[in-house]
Amino acid sequence: MLPAWVTVLLSASCPIGHCLTTSSGAQPKKQRSVPTLEEKLAVLDLLRAGMSVSNVTHKYGHNEFSIYAIKIQEREIRQAVASSAPITAKVTSQVHDKTLVKAEKALNLWLEDKNRKHLIREDANRNASGLLFLTTTFS
Repeated sequence: MLPAWVTVLLSASCPIGHCLTTSSGAQPKKQRSVPTLEEKLAVLDLLRAGMSVSNVTHKYGHNEFSIYAIKIQEREIRQAVASSAPITAKVTSQVHDKTLVKAEKALNLWLEDKNRKHLIREDANRNASGLLFLTTTFS
């Protein structure tokens, strides 16, 4: 025997899943779908074979702008696939060198300090020595 609330849901006049509402009474937002690298590669192969963007749009059900964005990022997508990234991945991650990140942060702090003190027009040698000091200090 089913609980009463289940029978009420099943006997509702709207299809299952379409009657769901949030606490405020509004319909929940549609989940955003991000194509995997495999799907992007298939789209690129179709475009390279000569299929038009509008036909690819109808085939995959994505917006035309999404297909154009995939087309623009073709080189990066193909590099990600070639660099043995998992084929089902949706995005790729880039590994940064920790010392390089520290040096960039130090350089930004140094430039902000110089901007605040209005000392940007210093001698080039002094700037280079200050940068060298900061990179050796924070690395």
